[in-house]
Amino acid sequence: MQQAFFIFVFAATLVSGCGKDSNLLGYIAQVDHKTQYDSLLALSKAQYDAGDYASAFQSAEQASNLFPSSVDANLMLGFAVLGKLGVSPFDMIDKLEAQNAESESESTSSSSEESESGEETSTSDTLGDFGNLLGFTEADFLLLGELETSDPELPVLVPDCPDTARQKSDKLAPVHLVISKMCPFVPTSLLIREDERQSCEKLPIIDQKKVKERLSSILFLWSFAHLVEAVSFHNVLTYKTKDEKFTNLEMRVNKIESVQVTSLNGVQELIESLNSTAALVGKVLDIDGNPDCGGNGTTQLQAVMFDLLAVGNGFSGIDGMPESVTAKLNASIAKIKSSQADINDTIAQSNSLQQDFSQKMATSVSNAITNASSVVTSPEQKDELCAAYSSISGQSNDTGGGAPELCQ
Repeated sequence: MQQAFFIFVFAATLVSGCGKDSNLLGYIAQVDHKTQYDSLLALSKAQYDAGDYASAFQSAEQASNLFPSSVDANLMLGFAVLGKLGVSPFDMIDKLEAQNAESESESTSSSSEESESGEETSTSDTLGDFGNLLGFTEADFLLLGELETSDPELPVLVPDCPDTARQKSDKLAPVHLVISKMCPFVPTSLLIREDERQSCEKLPIIDQKKVKERLSSILFLWSFAHLVEAVSFHNVLTYKTKDEKFTNLEMRVNKIESVQVTSLNGVQELIESLNSTAALVGKVLDIDGNPDCGGNGTTQLQAVMFDLLAVGNGFSGIDGMPESVTAKLNASIAKIKSSQADINDTIAQSNSLQQDFSQKMATSVSNAITNASSVVTSPEQKDELCAAYSSISGQSNDTGGGAPELCQ
């Protein structure tokens, strides 16, 4: 019942009238522009209803260009983009609720296993679950980075700068457009200050009443567009070709763990392997920012963080959003925020997300260093090994917990 009401609300906002009586544009626009705008918007709705999403997008974009402050034109454009990409938010809700029901039926056994192992569902696992529902292909994700093939059996996808990736992808470019179109209508209190993309200029919006009436739809599109991008970038950061469970980067680290170190030469080889791997991890899971990316140097890892925070803020403003859609994401967002008091502390949030992505690799590196500790003879070797662990795990050298004993 809750979902039915939820879908009804959004469907109603899509088909609401745009005549002179309900749209203040009718009182101020030139007659020819107003007539063209009305025709384009009506045409876009008809094309959308007929399943011709590409044409619906073109018509809505023309209407939006005529009147950038039109809520209806920009909403129509956003839903047409998702339709054109084959991403139906309503279908996702159905699939997520089915997935949630299935997981609940297995909750007794899985919860006991998790409590015994101490493992929790990670942000990476959550985004993977959503990614399975989008239907994007490997070819889509390969456009978002460059393959590093020093180990040909386990190529690693090094992410491009977010803006470069958006421009190269025929799927993320229109999603980015939706975010740009929705941003001026999103309440300032729900925007992430440190995300340059959300520092959008507020339009001289004419009909504030309509914006308020359409707010749930605005936030719905805002959230799902960010979710699509987060899932896409996540598939770059966790690129895998050999195993469904482990990324190629994790498998490279696992290969290092399996090497038996029995001599000083072996220690030096381990150090070199860890250093090269740490450098690669730094490129993939970059939390420091990349000056080559322009502006604040936002990287794909940081973009995922901003996307997830935008999703969380957007969902928080929507009445009737099914818990099956929000539960997993909210748990992941809480993990990102939990490492610091100020939710706008980008460095702390990035560290939290980076550690979540690299946790398995850190364990393998720790085991490799522990296995080699008996033949480590110099403080220099110890420092190099521990520095490599620190780079991969995202932890300081003196951190306890999962750090190898040599580094504590």
